[in-house]
Amino acid sequence: METIINSDKWPLIVDFTTRNWRVDNIVLKINTRLQEDLGIKGDDADEFIYRFAEAFNVDIANVDLSNYFTGNDFDFMTPIVRFFKREPVKKKKPLTLGDLQEAIMIGKLDDSIILNKE
Repeated sequence: METIINSDKWPLIVDFTTRNWRVDNIVLKINTRLQEDLGIKGDDADEFIYRFAEAFNVDIANVDLSNYFTGNDFDFMTPIVRFFKREPVKKKKPLTLGDLQEAIMIGKLDDSIILNKE
């Protein structure tokens, strides 16, 4: 599903993001990734998404934020356990400002929509 760039919701996303996160000299684009580009992760990600849902009346009941964001602190033991168990590291899926714009348009942020884009 292609995200609509010319939506009237885009200025709202830009305003919300600049008010709720440190956006130092970053040009916000539709494909700006919350974790990778803006550095939003862990508890900050939870708070950012909850504020977003409240501000735009978006249902987030069917989104698992751990699919998109890592934790705050470095966990020393997990990489060691994964190494000995030979478990692959799960790569996080990107969550973009375009996904947030789409969520406003349809009224929900949902894994089934975000994860099936690829």
